[in-house]
Amino acid sequence: MGTELLERAAAAADVPEEFRWVLSLSTGNLRAFRAAITTARNSHLSDAAVVQLLEDWRATAELDAAPEVQAEIRRPKKHEPLSTFVRT
Repeated sequence: MGTELLERAAAAADVPEEFRWVLSLSTGNLRAFRAAITTARNSHLSDAAVVQLLEDWRATAELDAAPEVQAEIRRPKKHEPLSTFVRT
């Protein structure tokens, strides 16, 4: 079992049920979530702003956990030059 999986398994025991969705965040998003929560705490945000922040991150966790979304993100994309979209 990889170190990341062990860390997540250990963290799961300490995470309240209401916040288990945090464990679905990708590694990069988990780092960003920690930074956002730290910033929010230090910024003394209103309760409404904190609720919005948590709702936004929960939606991100849902996307991180959805295999069809992950497949679309990883799918090779055909990129068109910007000039294709710009009218002159």
